[in-house]
Amino acid sequence: QVSAALVKDGYRAGKVGNTNPRSTTQVLYGAGAAASGAQIAKLLGATAAASASVPAGHVDVLLGAGATVPSTPGTGGALDSGTPAATPSAAPVAAPTTGPQGGAVVAKDGIPCVN
Repeated sequence: QVSAALVKDGYRAGKVGNTNPRSTTQVLYGAGAAASGAQIAKLLGATAAASASVPAGHVDVLLGAGATVPSTPGTGGALDSGTPAATPSAAPVAAPTTGPQGGAVVAKDGIPCVN
């Protein structure tokens, strides 16, 4: 989810996987990626650090316990659409009593069965 949110805000997706559990989020960047690393770290409430093990132009994000999808109020980017997310509302739909679906199955105690 964090990767998808960052992609929507203009970053390119990288490899997503699991690592050993960590207590804090860590953002590491390679040569030439200090600005992106700092911005991503700010979004995640972390600090960015240069790392020789991260390829040039890349940023590694290691999520810690309690990490959440970033939100940046007022940027207008994909991480903040400026409007609250719509919550789908499910209208009740009657189960068909005829047709290929067949009628409702009712248990011997009169309780309808649902699958």
